[in-house]
Amino acid sequence: MIYFVRGSYVPEEEARVSVLDRGFLFGDSVYETLRAHRGRILFFRDHMDRLLRSASSLEIDLGDAAVRCLSILRELLRRNACEDARMRIIVTRGTGLAHEQASFTPTWVVTIEPFAEPSDEFYEAGIAAILVHIARHATASLDPAIKSSNLLNNILARREAMKAGAAEGILLSPAGYLAEGAHSNLFWVTPEGKLRTPSRGVGILAGITRQKLIECAPRAGRTVEEVEARAEELDRAGEIFVSSTSWEALSVTRWNGRRVGDGKRGAVARELRMRLRALYDDPEETA
Repeated sequence: MIYFVRGSYVPEEEARVSVLDRGFLFGDSVYETLRAHRGRILFFRDHMDRLLRSASSLEIDLGDAAVRCLSILRELLRRNACEDARMRIIVTRGTGLAHEQASFTPTWVVTIEPFAEPSDEFYEAGIAAILVHIARHATASLDPAIKSSNLLNNILARREAMKAGAAEGILLSPAGYLAEGAHSNLFWVTPEGKLRTPSRGVGILAGITRQKLIECAPRAGRTVEEVEARAEELDRAGEIFVSSTSWEALSVTRWNGRRVGDGKRGAVARELRMRLRALYDDPEETA
């Protein structure tokens, strides 16, 4: 595969950054994961807006490559002969050990890999998820709304889930409210039929797919309630699903070892995924 690294297009085996790069040393960087579908970049403007917000929050200068970002992504698709791909933009503060250094030159790395969509059988079966012991960062420590490359919190949660035989781990906020998955956002349907998701105020990374599903919900005759809720709500839920760029809307059919609903994909997840995918053909949503 051909990557974009520090201003040049290079084969993967030649992709290098300095051992003194602050992204490598300290996780001092921001990133975005995007998808290309049939040669079009999905929700590019939304991802770019969040990259700008994250970088601004950490006072990272994105540099000149920011205005060329879309052309870089398109060029990687062309050079790698990909139409369906997962792409990752990483921008570090730059190179230097000294924290008091006055200025830095940002390091840009953009990777690409072919993306094969999961099968219908995968979506029908759904996944298992558990409540993990790892808590989400406190907003005052490292705001989860910043999409930084400091991902140990997520990695430890995912490892705990995998050791338990689950595909995803759900984290609580420091105050004990449902927050999000290790690499997804969370939705559920109450016994009364209300569609809910943790509010931003709990301390979450509000995913692009999460937002698109919220926007799609009224067209499916539903309103999404953004709430502060305890884990017990999931024990009573008739349907649970998670969202991400790769998973779209994926049912959780086993929660903490018990079956959710009839143990198959939920109707709400199915409907919202269909409406999400309809946006892939909308010129206003792609680039």
